[in-house]
Amino acid sequence: MANASSALSILVVDDSRDTAESTAEMLSLYGYTVKIAVSGKQALRLAAARSPDVILLDIAMPEMDGCEMVRRLIAKADAKRPFLVAVTGREGEDDRQRAMQAGVDLYLVKPVEPAALIGMLDRLNRFLAPSIPTTKSKLHTALSTVPSAPHVENAPALPDQ
Repeated sequence: MANASSALSILVVDDSRDTAESTAEMLSLYGYTVKIAVSGKQALRLAAARSPDVILLDIAMPEMDGCEMVRRLIAKADAKRPFLVAVTGREGEDDRQRAMQAGVDLYLVKPVEPAALIGMLDRLNRFLAPSIPTTKSKLHTALSTVPSAPHVENAPALPDQ
């Protein structure tokens, strides 16, 4: 579980306000600093103002889908861009490839087990800690070993969904 002094800042982007808020609430219980956006445009504004460490984003959004949001974010990003995780209901290989080509770092298909999401974020938090030098390839190697439902020690119970 993330501790308050080293917790990742996370931006949750989903056009379903309920989904964004429930995800943010769960992540907050685990010590993460979380903001939400309900559109790609709002996400770009918040990302520019807050520089989150991680963005969890839906792909299927109206007006600006997640892939377009990612392309615009990367085009404007400075040297430190957030780690981009698609959390989407689109499970087709074409959708995954499109998202990865846009710049998504990790592609997860809903429903994502809360324990798996927390485990992935905790592992990512360890790799992004200031005392540990890291590279994108190291992150991908580390995250590819995240089990589908890791045990998270000393974590509060997950809220019922």
